[in-house]
Amino acid sequence: MTEPLVEFRPFTTALFVSPNLPVPKSVLPGALALRSRDSGNLISNIGGWQSSSYAPSQNAFMADVEAMMTKTATQVHRQLGISAPAKLFEYWVNMNGRNDYNLSHTHYGATVSAVLYLKAPKNSGEIVFERPDVLNDYVQPDELNDLNFGTYAFEPEENMAVFFPGFLKHYVKRSEANEPRVSIAFNFRKG
Repeated sequence: MTEPLVEFRPFTTALFVSPNLPVPKSVLPGALALRSRDSGNLISNIGGWQSSSYAPSQNAFMADVEAMMTKTATQVHRQLGISAPAKLFEYWVNMNGRNDYNLSHTHYGATVSAVLYLKAPKNSGEIVFERPDVLNDYVQPDELNDLNFGTYAFEPEENMAVFFPGFLKHYVKRSEANEPRVSIAFNFRKG
């Protein structure tokens, strides 16, 4: 007779999704307008445009979104066992057109990071999160399940936000869409 197994999951890394946030209509035009006065950065983006980092309250059109995202990031803090509220310390706008993508990276210094999709055409590039350990270097599973997969992807949808621990490596697949995908990335720390 085989003894029963008791399963423990001590090293879980959670991702959190808000599928349909009430993003004010003024945010997309405001984000698009930044490109005309911001030459942008080359950090993880191959092609496309990534704005400079902006501090909270730096752009008036972002006020409601900053508050909404900070409130949700505080909920994520609670889920992660962090009692301090989340405090937004920076955000930036990303625009990826056809064939643009982002290399694997983390968000150093952030307890929680997030991406909010303002415009998300079909096939505009999934965000892919990488397993934060080396299990897949040792185990080649015959069947994927939530204990052994190496990556986890989300197809972007307009007004969807994905929240994740800042240490978690992730990348964005190459866009195959003719229209640009527009998103805003956020970094939070303990408030």
